Amino acid sequence: MGDKILCMDKKAWWIIEIIFLITIIAFELATLAVKRWFNQGESPFDWEGGLLWPTEDSKYHSHDYTYYHIYDNCDPVMYSEGSCKGFRRLWAGGCVYVLFECFSLLFLVLTIGVLVANLFTKKVAIWLSLTFYWNAVMWQFLGFVIWGGLSKVTYMKGNCDDNNWNGGEDQANVCAKEGAKLSLFTVLYIFISCAFFNIIYLIGRKKKDDELQGIDRLPAFKDNKENLLADEGKTRKKKKHKIQEPEQ
Repeated sequence: MGDKILCMDKKAWWIIEIIFLITIIAFELATLAVKRWFNQGESPFDWEGGLLWPTEDSKYHSHDYTYYHIYDNCDPVMYSEGSCKGFRRLWAGGCVYVLFECFSLLFLVLTIGVLVANLFTKKVAIWLSLTFYWNAVMWQFLGFVIWGGLSKVTYMKGNCDDNNWNGGEDQANVCAKEGAKLSLFTVLYIFISCAFFNIIYLIGRKKKDDELQGIDRLPAFKDNKENLLADEGKTRKKKKHKIQEPEQ
Protein backbone atom coordinates (compact mmCIF):
# COMPACT_ATOMS: atom_id res chain seq x y z
CA MET A 1 0.00 0.00 0.00
CA GLY A 2 0.93 3.62 -0.22
CA ASP A 3 2.45 5.45 2.71
CA LYS A 4 -0.81 7.27 3.55
CA ILE A 5 -4.44 6.20 3.69
CA LEU A 6 -7.07 8.96 4.06
CA CYS A 7 -4.38 11.51 4.94
CA MET A 8 -2.98 9.30 7.70
CA ASP A 9 0.09 7.11 7.68
CA LYS A 10 -0.86 3.47 7.24
CA LYS A 11 1.12 2.48 10.35
CA ALA A 12 -1.09 4.83 12.37
CA TRP A 13 -4.13 2.91 11.09
CA TRP A 14 -2.51 -0.39 12.15
CA ILE A 15 -1.89 1.01 15.64
CA ILE A 16 -5.53 2.18 15.89
CA GLU A 17 -6.73 -1.25 14.82
CA ILE A 18 -4.47 -2.96 17.35
CA ILE A 19 -6.14 -0.84 20.04
CA PHE A 20 -9.56 -1.95 18.78
CA LEU A 21 -8.41 -5.58 18.85
CA ILE A 22 -7.17 -5.28 22.44
CA THR A 23 -10.54 -3.88 23.53
CA ILE A 24 -12.32 -6.74 21.73
CA ILE A 25 -10.18 -9.26 23.58
CA ALA A 26 -11.07 -7.50 26.84
CA PHE A 27 -14.78 -7.69 26.03
CA GLU A 28 -14.61 -11.37 25.08
CA LEU A 29 -12.77 -12.23 28.29
CA ALA A 30 -15.33 -10.20 30.22
CA THR A 31 -18.19 -12.26 28.76
CA LEU A 32 -16.50 -15.40 30.07
CA ALA A 33 -16.00 -13.82 33.50
CA VAL A 34 -19.51 -12.43 34.00
CA LYS A 35 -21.43 -14.61 36.47
CA ARG A 36 -25.00 -13.65 35.55
CA TRP A 37 -26.10 -14.30 31.98
CA PHE A 38 -29.85 -14.64 32.43
CA ASN A 39 -32.73 -14.96 34.86
CA GLN A 40 -35.94 -16.94 34.64
CA GLY A 41 -39.32 -17.11 36.34
CA GLU A 42 -41.35 -15.00 38.71
CA SER A 43 -40.67 -14.44 42.38
CA PRO A 44 -40.36 -16.46 44.58
CA PHE A 45 -39.47 -19.11 41.99
CA ASP A 46 -37.17 -16.99 39.84
CA TRP A 47 -33.51 -17.94 39.49
CA GLU A 48 -30.36 -16.72 37.72
CA GLY A 49 -27.63 -18.52 35.84
CA GLY A 50 -24.31 -18.07 34.10
CA LEU A 51 -22.74 -19.81 31.15
CA LEU A 52 -22.06 -23.18 32.75
CA TRP A 53 -23.75 -23.14 36.19
CA PRO A 54 -26.39 -21.29 38.21
CA THR A 55 -25.37 -18.27 40.25
CA GLU A 56 -24.46 -18.79 43.89
CA ASP A 57 -27.72 -17.38 45.23
CA SER A 58 -29.82 -19.45 42.82
CA LYS A 59 -32.11 -22.17 44.12
CA TYR A 60 -30.42 -24.61 41.72
CA HIS A 61 -26.90 -23.87 42.95
CA SER A 62 -25.25 -26.72 44.83
CA HIS A 63 -21.52 -27.27 45.47
CA ASP A 64 -20.39 -25.70 42.19
CA TYR A 65 -22.56 -28.07 40.21
CA THR A 66 -22.70 -27.32 36.51
CA TYR A 67 -25.83 -27.58 34.39
CA TYR A 68 -24.59 -31.00 33.35
CA HIS A 69 -24.58 -32.24 36.96
CA ILE A 70 -28.03 -30.80 37.53
CA TYR A 71 -29.33 -32.44 34.35
CA ASP A 72 -27.65 -35.74 35.22
CA ASN A 73 -29.49 -35.78 38.55
CA CYS A 74 -32.66 -34.18 37.23
CA ASP A 75 -35.94 -35.83 38.25
CA PRO A 76 -38.68 -35.00 35.71
CA VAL A 77 -41.28 -35.51 38.41
CA MET A 78 -39.67 -32.97 40.74
CA TYR A 79 -38.40 -30.46 38.18
CA SER A 80 -40.59 -31.16 35.12
CA GLU A 81 -39.43 -32.49 31.77
CA GLY A 82 -39.01 -28.98 30.41
CA SER A 83 -36.61 -28.07 33.20
CA CYS A 84 -34.43 -31.14 32.65
CA LYS A 85 -34.33 -30.43 28.91
CA GLY A 86 -33.42 -26.83 29.66
CA PHE A 87 -30.45 -27.75 31.87
CA ARG A 88 -29.09 -30.05 29.18
CA ARG A 89 -29.36 -27.38 26.50
CA LEU A 90 -27.86 -24.71 28.76
CA TRP A 91 -24.85 -26.96 29.36
CA ALA A 92 -24.41 -27.67 25.63
CA GLY A 93 -24.80 -24.00 24.70
CA GLY A 94 -22.36 -22.85 27.37
CA CYS A 95 -19.70 -25.35 26.31
CA VAL A 96 -20.05 -24.34 22.65
CA TYR A 97 -19.78 -20.66 23.53
CA VAL A 98 -16.64 -21.13 25.65
CA LEU A 99 -14.98 -23.26 22.95
CA PHE A 100 -15.83 -20.90 20.09
CA GLU A 101 -14.79 -17.90 22.19
CA CYS A 102 -11.36 -19.49 22.62
CA PHE A 103 -11.10 -19.90 18.84
CA SER A 104 -12.07 -16.24 18.38
CA LEU A 105 -9.48 -15.10 20.93
CA LEU A 106 -6.80 -17.15 19.17
CA PHE A 107 -7.51 -15.50 15.81
CA LEU A 108 -7.57 -12.05 17.43
CA VAL A 109 -4.09 -12.67 18.85
CA LEU A 110 -2.88 -13.81 15.42
CA THR A 111 -4.35 -10.67 13.86
CA ILE A 112 -2.48 -8.49 16.32
CA GLY A 113 0.72 -10.44 15.60
CA VAL A 114 0.47 -9.75 11.86
CA LEU A 115 -0.24 -6.04 12.40
CA VAL A 116 2.65 -5.68 14.84
CA ALA A 117 4.93 -7.40 12.35
CA ASN A 118 3.82 -4.92 9.67
CA LEU A 119 4.83 -2.03 11.89
CA PHE A 120 8.46 -3.17 11.63
CA THR A 121 8.61 -5.06 8.33
CA LYS A 122 6.65 -5.36 5.09
CA LYS A 123 7.39 -9.05 4.64
CA VAL A 124 4.08 -10.16 6.21
CA ALA A 125 1.06 -9.73 3.91
CA ILE A 126 -1.55 -7.47 5.50
CA TRP A 127 -4.40 -9.48 3.93
CA LEU A 128 -3.41 -12.31 6.27
CA SER A 129 -4.52 -10.21 9.24
CA LEU A 130 -7.91 -9.70 7.57
CA THR A 131 -8.28 -13.46 7.15
CA PHE A 132 -7.57 -14.01 10.84
CA TYR A 133 -9.84 -11.10 11.78
CA TRP A 134 -12.88 -12.43 9.91
CA ASN A 135 -12.30 -15.87 11.43
CA ALA A 136 -12.44 -14.26 14.88
CA VAL A 137 -15.72 -12.55 13.93
CA MET A 138 -17.16 -15.83 12.63
CA TRP A 139 -16.36 -17.87 15.77
CA GLN A 140 -17.65 -15.12 18.05
CA PHE A 141 -20.90 -14.87 16.09
CA LEU A 142 -21.44 -18.64 15.90
CA GLY A 143 -20.82 -19.07 19.62
CA PHE A 144 -23.35 -16.37 20.49
CA VAL A 145 -26.02 -17.63 18.07
CA ILE A 146 -25.70 -21.26 19.15
CA TRP A 147 -25.81 -20.38 22.85
CA GLY A 148 -28.81 -18.11 22.30
CA GLY A 149 -30.65 -20.78 20.32
CA LEU A 150 -30.05 -23.56 22.82
CA SER A 151 -30.82 -21.44 25.88
CA LYS A 152 -33.88 -19.79 24.25
CA VAL A 153 -32.73 -16.39 25.45
CA THR A 154 -34.93 -13.36 24.90
CA TYR A 155 -34.00 -9.68 25.11
CA MET A 156 -37.65 -8.62 25.54
CA LYS A 157 -38.30 -7.86 29.20
CA GLY A 158 -41.11 -9.91 30.72
CA ASN A 159 -41.19 -12.62 28.02
CA CYS A 160 -39.77 -15.23 30.39
CA ASP A 161 -41.57 -14.30 33.60
CA ASP A 162 -44.65 -16.41 32.94
CA ASN A 163 -42.82 -19.55 31.81
CA ASN A 164 -41.51 -20.93 35.07
CA TRP A 165 -39.30 -24.01 34.93
CA ASN A 166 -41.27 -25.66 37.71
CA GLY A 167 -43.79 -27.03 35.28
CA GLY A 168 -44.33 -27.90 31.62
CA GLU A 169 -42.82 -30.22 29.04
CA ASP A 170 -41.16 -27.52 26.95
CA GLN A 171 -38.08 -25.55 27.88
CA ALA A 172 -38.99 -22.04 29.01
CA ASN A 173 -37.38 -18.84 27.75
CA VAL A 174 -34.71 -17.09 29.80
CA CYS A 175 -34.30 -13.31 30.00
CA ALA A 176 -30.92 -11.81 29.01
CA LYS A 177 -28.86 -10.21 31.75
CA GLU A 178 -25.34 -8.75 31.90
CA GLY A 179 -23.49 -11.65 30.25
CA ALA A 180 -25.90 -12.13 27.36
CA LYS A 181 -26.13 -8.37 26.73
CA LEU A 182 -22.36 -7.95 26.81
CA SER A 183 -21.99 -10.86 24.40
CA LEU A 184 -24.44 -9.27 21.95
CA PHE A 185 -22.57 -5.95 22.20
CA THR A 186 -19.27 -7.76 21.56
CA VAL A 187 -20.66 -9.44 18.44
CA LEU A 188 -21.70 -6.06 17.01
CA TYR A 189 -18.48 -4.35 18.09
CA ILE A 190 -16.15 -6.95 16.57
CA PHE A 191 -18.10 -6.96 13.29
CA ILE A 192 -18.05 -3.15 12.96
CA SER A 193 -14.35 -3.01 13.86
CA CYS A 194 -13.44 -5.70 11.34
CA ALA A 195 -15.56 -4.10 8.60
CA PHE A 196 -13.89 -0.74 9.27
CA PHE A 197 -10.44 -2.32 9.01
CA ASN A 198 -11.49 -4.04 5.79
CA ILE A 199 -12.61 -0.70 4.29
CA ILE A 200 -9.32 0.98 5.24
CA TYR A 201 -7.38 -1.88 3.65
CA LEU A 202 -9.41 -1.70 0.41
CA ILE A 203 -9.00 2.09 0.19
CA GLY A 204 -5.25 1.74 0.59
CA ARG A 205 -5.11 -1.07 -1.94
CA LYS A 206 -7.09 0.92 -4.51
CA LYS A 207 -4.85 3.96 -3.95
CA LYS A 208 -1.76 1.87 -4.61
CA ASP A 209 -3.25 0.37 -7.79
CA ASP A 210 -4.28 3.81 -9.06
CA GLU A 211 -0.79 5.19 -8.41
CA LEU A 212 0.84 2.35 -10.35
CA GLN A 213 -1.56 2.74 -13.28
CA GLY A 214 -1.08 6.52 -13.26
CA ILE A 215 2.71 6.20 -13.51
CA ASP A 216 2.41 3.93 -16.53
CA ARG A 217 0.15 6.44 -18.29
CA LEU A 218 2.46 9.47 -17.85
CA PRO A 219 4.02 10.53 -21.22
CA ALA A 220 7.11 11.86 -19.47
CA PHE A 221 7.58 8.53 -17.77
CA LYS A 222 7.25 6.69 -21.08
CA ASP A 223 9.64 9.07 -22.88
CA ASN A 224 12.16 8.81 -20.04
CA LYS A 225 11.88 5.05 -20.10
CA GLU A 226 12.47 4.98 -23.89
CA ASN A 227 15.45 7.33 -23.57
CA LEU A 228 16.99 5.16 -20.88
CA LEU A 229 16.59 2.07 -23.04
CA ALA A 230 18.10 3.90 -26.05
CA ASP A 231 21.07 5.15 -24.00
CA GLU A 232 21.60 1.68 -22.64
CA GLY A 233 21.63 0.30 -26.21
CA LYS A 234 24.20 2.88 -27.37
CA THR A 235 26.43 2.12 -24.39
CA ARG A 236 26.39 -1.58 -25.19
CA LYS A 237 27.32 -0.89 -28.86
CA LYS A 238 30.28 1.31 -27.86
CA LYS A 239 31.59 -1.33 -25.48
CA LYS A 240 31.25 -3.98 -28.19
CA HIS A 241 33.02 -1.76 -30.77
CA LYS A 242 35.96 -1.12 -28.42
CA ILE A 243 36.40 -4.83 -27.82
CA GLN A 244 36.49 -5.54 -31.57
CA GLU A 245 39.10 -2.78 -32.42
CA PRO A 246 42.55 -4.31 -33.31
CA GLU A 247 45.53 -3.30 -31.27
CA GLN A 248 47.96 -0.87 -33.10
